[in-house]
Amino acid sequence: MTTRITVTLDDHLAELVRSFAAEDPKAKGNVSDWVAGACRSRMLSEEARAQAKWDREHPEEREAYYAEREAEHEAMYAAERVAQAHPGDAA
Repeated sequence: MTTRITVTLDDHLAELVRSFAAEDPKAKGNVSDWVAGACRSRMLSEEARAQAKWDREHPEEREAYYAEREAEHEAMYAAERVAQAHPGDAA
């Protein structure tokens, strides 16, 4: 689904956006695609900043979270090694 939005830009900014879109291999000159990509990039940047801030403010929770993920991965890899060592034993 897409939504049509009208944005008013001054001439200089509009030319910059057109040139950015023209130079962007993903947008291939399509201004709408370039703006959508820029917005997604901005949202990802904001999310990464928020996550980094939370990590700095909650070091204990951060360590616990990553320790839990690491333990889950180790269990998964151990199960894969057992399955590879004993093919055909799967239930």
